[in-house]
Parts: sequence; structure tokens; C-alpha cells
Amino acid sequence: MKFVSSNLVVVNTIPLKIEDITDWLYDNEDEFKELSSREFPDLKNHLTILYPILQELINYYSLSVICENAISEMRNYIINSSDNQIIDWVSRYNELGSKKLISFRVLYLDWNEPIEKSYLKIRDDLFIERAPFESIIMFYDLFQILYWNNSINDTVISKDEFKLIKIELSTIIQMDT
Repeated sequence: MKFVSSNLVVVNTIPLKIEDITDWLYDNEDEFKELSSREFPDLKNHLTILYPILQELINYYSLSVICENAISEMRNYIINSSDNQIIDWVSRYNELGSKKLISFRVLYLDWNEPIEKSYLKIRDDLFIERAPFESIIMFYDLFQILYWNNSINDTVISKDEFKLIKIELSTIIQMDT
């Protein structure tokens, strides 16, 4: 990656790192504020378009610690066979899973064309390493099984169904049941 004035330019297929983006956002913050304060921002300036996209990605990244904690909780609930705690987990993380992270999935994971598995696609010409976002992706996969696929928050689940769900959750967390 190289910097050309305020534009972030990828010169090869090496994905960006979180540090690259945070440094770039910091270096270009004043110029972005100045551009966006204009009555009619210059949409030809890449900074006007790219800065909010990268800022949003970093905002998602800031949720990774919350996701790691939620995964750890879920791991304990599966080990302890705590069906009620799993239901409570869905309620506690409802806002995160059903509102905040749903757009993360759409923006960075649901691309039609294949991309390198170790990357996330930010836009057609820009990629980032996937590793810093693994906890967010895993959290969303767990939440999707419980909330979207099984409606665990508003459906009565039998013990047998719960057992199957926990096996599926264990597969995502990569643990033995």
C-alpha cells in the first residue's frame, strides 16, 4: 500500500492490516473533516468516499472484544449444558447480533465472487486481513444459528432440538461435546 496525497492506493494484492487503516484514518482526519464540512463535498476526492467506509470498518473491529467475551460465555454454556443460559445469551446479545453486526455480514462477508479466505473485501479494489475479525464472524455465526435459524428467543425448543443446536454451535466454536 502507498499513500498518494489523501488517497489510499493498493499497489499489490497484499491485504491491509488494521494498523494501516487506523494510521491512515488518523493521518487524514483533519482533511476529511474539512472536506465534509463543505456545503457540497467534493465526491471526486477519494477521501470523501473512502474515509467513512474505513471508519465504519474500524467501528466494527472495536466490537471484537465483546464478541470474544460472548463466545467464551457460549463455550461455558455448552460445556455446562445450560439451555436457559443459552436463551439468555441470545437476549443479552440481541442488539449486537440482530442490529449492529447484520450489516457487517452484508458488507464484508456476502460477496458473490470468491475471494481469498484469509481476506475480507472492503470494496472491489481493497482487502483487509480477516484474522482480526474472526471473533466477530464466529459470534455472528453462533447468533445466526440461535436467533435467525432457530428463533430461540421466541420459540419453545425441545431437549432433543437443543441437543442438535448445541452440536452445531460446538462445531462453530470447534469444541467437542
